[in-house]
Amino acid sequence: MPQIRYKNVSWNLPFLFINPELLDLYFHVFQNYEVENPIKKIYGQIDNPWSACFLNLKYSKKELEQYFNYIKAKNICPVLNFSCYDIPNSKLKDEICNYLLDLIENQNGEVILSSDKLFKYIKKTHPNIKCVASEIKSVFELKKGKEAKYYNELLKKFDRVILSPSYVKTTFLNDIEKYNDVSKFEVIINNNCIIDCPNEKNHQKVLCELTKSNYKKHKIFECSKNSLSLNKIIKNSTLLETEEVDNLVNNVGIKHLTFKEEYCSIPLRFFSSLIQYTYISNGNTQLLCRDVANSLFSKGVL
Repeated sequence: MPQIRYKNVSWNLPFLFINPELLDLYFHVFQNYEVENPIKKIYGQIDNPWSACFLNLKYSKKELEQYFNYIKAKNICPVLNFSCYDIPNSKLKDEICNYLLDLIENQNGEVILSSDKLFKYIKKTHPNIKCVASEIKSVFELKKGKEAKYYNELLKKFDRVILSPSYVKTTFLNDIEKYNDVSKFEVIINNNCIIDCPNEKNHQKVLCELTKSNYKKHKIFECSKNSLSLNKIIKNSTLLETEEVDNLVNNVGIKHLTFKEEYCSIPLRFFSSLIQYTYISNGNTQLLCRDVANSLFSKGVL
């Protein structure tokens, strides 16, 4: 039987609004191996004025209600990612966005936010919804060398705070004593970027400005990694090794871990990586990876 790596950690996976077969497969694997499911939350976004989403995911109100009932049956917390930093006042009353808030509130769900304006609006209209500060927020606001002061202020407002991957990879451990409680911090495990990426802010601005209709009319700048050698990419990667995560959980006290959605388009890679982080590596985890691969192959989603 695979042995779970962290007993008291809540994982957040990018399974909201993606292929339900993948979520069903994930729960099926846990049932087969009779192990505790460490995944407490799933997050995601659909096309709406509050999110920078280009997946062309659009639902009617009826479809959304049915989908959230499906999630509720899984006994898992839905987390909506409203990723735009700058939201016009005229968009705050958007019908679908506010209906999503109703659904989230009814299911004791959460929202991930970058915008202070949206935070204030949600606290006024849906005060029971838990609000999580997005790592995108820090892209626009965080000043180098002022991390502890910045994050302590966010901790006063938000129910949870997602840390900048660059900060986690570089100086976060040096600042531990500056925080009274790190249990409200959330750490991204597999961020697919480099430390202090010079294009990160511009990248987020472009994503928030574009719409599906004009996306192809814009030439998004090349990724900063394209100009780096493989050795420099590895040296400057924000991806965390299992040993680093072990330290953050076992010694620092981190209770919330997140997987980014980059690998969802390659299900086998995603599940293999997830199993690596959530279970202690042994022969049973290898069997688990094999069974996942066989299941993906049988469903034609490998």
